[in-house]
Amino acid sequence: MSSRSAVNKTLSSFYETQNISNDLLPNFTIASNPIDLQKFSNDVTKKITIKCIKLSSNKSDSIKFVCGKSNKNNSRKELVEWIKDEEIANLIENYEFKLGVYEIFFKKLNEDKNSKENFTKENVDNIKELAELGVTSAQLILGLLYAKYIESAETEQDDNKALEWFKKCSDQGLVEGNLCLGYIYSKEKSSIYDPKEALVYYTKAADQGNGVAMRNSAIMYLVGEQTNQNLKDSIKLFRKAHNQCGDGVSGNILGILYQNGVGIPKDVYEAAKYYRKASDLGDVNAKFNLGLLYLSGESIKKDEVEAVKLFKEAAEKGFARAQMLLANAYENGQGIEKSDEKAFEWYSKVAEYKDANPVITYVGDSQFCLAKLCEKGFGTKEKDSEKALYWYTRSAESGNSMAQVTLGDMYRNGRGVDGIDEQKALIWYIKAAKHDHYQAQFSLGELYEKGLLGVKKDEEKSLQWYKKSARQGYIMALLRLGIGSEPPEYIHRKIEMITKLPPVKELEKDGKAPEPTMIEGGDEFFEKLDNLKDGEKLEINESDEANGLFKSLN
Repeated sequence: MSSRSAVNKTLSSFYETQNISNDLLPNFTIASNPIDLQKFSNDVTKKITIKCIKLSSNKSDSIKFVCGKSNKNNSRKELVEWIKDEEIANLIENYEFKLGVYEIFFKKLNEDKNSKENFTKENVDNIKELAELGVTSAQLILGLLYAKYIESAETEQDDNKALEWFKKCSDQGLVEGNLCLGYIYSKEKSSIYDPKEALVYYTKAADQGNGVAMRNSAIMYLVGEQTNQNLKDSIKLFRKAHNQCGDGVSGNILGILYQNGVGIPKDVYEAAKYYRKASDLGDVNAKFNLGLLYLSGESIKKDEVEAVKLFKEAAEKGFARAQMLLANAYENGQGIEKSDEKAFEWYSKVAEYKDANPVITYVGDSQFCLAKLCEKGFGTKEKDSEKALYWYTRSAESGNSMAQVTLGDMYRNGRGVDGIDEQKALIWYIKAAKHDHYQAQFSLGELYEKGLLGVKKDEEKSLQWYKKSARQGYIMALLRLGIGSEPPEYIHRKIEMITKLPPVKELEKDGKAPEPTMIEGGDEFFEKLDNLKDGEKLEINESDEANGLFKSLN
């Protein structure tokens, strides 16, 4: 495996995406940088002061205005009068003047300072006016609005306009302008996508001390898909972002690289140290990864209680994978007091998680776990077959093979559904086999071998499905192939050596014939197999979904 492939595989095992981070400026406001009033003419300075205060008062604790000596305006003397204007006077608690800078402190109102700013038409119009007048923080926010990094119904996405405003900020030396230029150039679906330019501006922002820019440059060097791969420079930048800028994400990635030995010697103990530091900085991925180490006891003392504590911290931050493991812990009483009610609560959060990425299997897993809890009942809740069927179906549609097998069984024997439906049962069994479920694969082998349920006899295809199941170690499939108690190292070799399906009678003589197929829970996988004669068929129309699925398997 190439170093690039190793890196991608390593990162993809811990992250839902390997894209450049877009957590650029989560708390940026008009007041994030001091407003330099010295450069504006006297006729607009008061207007700028009032609008900046109005836009900042519900988002920031204070705002600073640079009012040193200037030939353009008298802001140093007049600002004290401007802030008495009736539009803003009720917003201001007090002010202080030091070294040419006025800091205006806002009254502590009931607004949530951490909530998303309401970008109404009035607010956006004010931001546009300030941007046109040359207020750099307004120019940056306007660029973020056009780039749709900040959502507002008042602006349509226009990456070219975003680029124009970011460049104005960059030309004035604003580090955030360089950071945002790196971001806009690294958007792969944008018409202005240019990874080389992205790296140029990320490097500029990194040289100005921005930790996110250091991290994004490091990711580009690490993955090597948008520039030449350079693991040495990548790791150097991750270290700098983490150690000098307190970037938790970089610390977590360093932990991942140490744990997997990518670009640096493998050292799980060192990985744990970085996970801990990044966790203390609030990175939820790091909390989760450190929890996994405590759970496995790899190179550190196994501690299920500490693992679950970390999962809970990450889960409360909305991290879906941690929520899933926390639910498992509650259901099994692992590292925490057993509670089906709390398990149900956390499974429910993950089950409703919206994401188009089919790789995220824990959503389907949580739906399956919810279905099991509904089916058996828990705490004060009685069994609920209707909800169980709902969640089994959601899970099966998410690609969970165990849910597909379970639905097949439910429709086969009429448990929890409106009567027996053999075709639906068949459809779900086939889907499970396509998702590599070993028991479903074994049953398809039986269908092809015996020609049951409308399936045409085909010994070659029967052998193919038995071998697929056997490769996963399913004892029923191994027995059907005549493989008994063999040393593990010989089993796979023996499976590949079989070119013809052994007759059942010969296996019966040797005591190796398998019993009727069973699914989890102890029920027969296809009860009807024993009741139909060899070669007997169940009529299935050409247009039926089940028949179409079988054709897709052939």
